[in-house]
Amino acid sequence: MKKIVISFILISVGFMSLCAKSISRKDALEYFKKRNIYGILACDSSSKNAFRLENKYDSIQLTGRDFSHVDLKYLSAFPEVEFFNFGGALKLKDIHFKYISNFPKLYMLDFRNIRITGSGFRYMKNLPRLEEIDLTGTRVSDKTIQYLKKFKSLRFIGLCKTKVTQRGIARLKKYLPNCHITKYCENDGNQE
Repeated sequence: MKKIVISFILISVGFMSLCAKSISRKDALEYFKKRNIYGILACDSSSKNAFRLENKYDSIQLTGRDFSHVDLKYLSAFPEVEFFNFGGALKLKDIHFKYISNFPKLYMLDFRNIRITGSGFRYMKNLPRLEEIDLTGTRVSDKTIQYLKKFKSLRFIGLCKTKVTQRGIARLKKYLPNCHITKYCENDGNQE
């Protein structure tokens, strides 16, 4: 029995170290190239060969495309990213928010028209510059407030076509007094 327990521990430690292996920038670029999704990376370089290891990428877009959670694991190779656009990414779930952590320059997240509830915000950390979150057309509700209130740097939250009530917005304003929170929908002029 003792040998079985020791074997299990050794296997577990080996598996955890394999999972903890960080993804290199080169591996991430090769992965995105192989998946033919190079276009998701926006570079601040005007170079003709924009997808080079030394370039800095300011935004990543996975909008409306059929991606897997594996794609999200490769995002960690780009800690300089300032903007993630996941608008309409139908397979994005709250559990995937754990991959949107440790981006110290990230200031904007676009989650428009995704079937998330917002509970995934509990997984997000180390986002000291996060200023904007657009949750238009999501399933977020007043329950989401408990997770959003921790982002003290927020200056804008878009809640058009969500289940967040005016009472919920008032509660959130208490936690984030410098944040503009709106349920106003530009395209139809209605509040929902």
